[in-house]
Amino acid sequence: MWRCVWAVLHLPAEKRQMLLGQEEDRRKKMREQIEQALKDNGIQINDEKKHQFFHRYFEERRAIEEKLRKDENEHRQTLMREMSEKLKKEFSSSAPSPSATENPEKK
Repeated sequence: MWRCVWAVLHLPAEKRQMLLGQEEDRRKKMREQIEQALKDNGIQINDEKKHQFFHRYFEERRAIEEKLRKDENEHRQTLMREMSEKLKKEFSSSAPSPSATENPEKK
């Protein structure tokens, strides 16, 4: 993690501002989504409970995103294995490839 912090601190000022701006935009979007979730569910709570709700929402959302990434990676691995087997069968046949059977004198 410290490498990332070090890397960000040593970026040119405009790139650092861009990254920080993207992070702020992400946080703003998350706050808006949480506010919308409160509104959609008809939840009216005081500021202390709202802070707790924000924290729990963020934890649950992070768990969902993590599960989706894991599922996506597992699916990708399955597809990669299938592709590898398909290519292995296609290119491991006993018949020589067309380029290997060409007469070198024709070239």
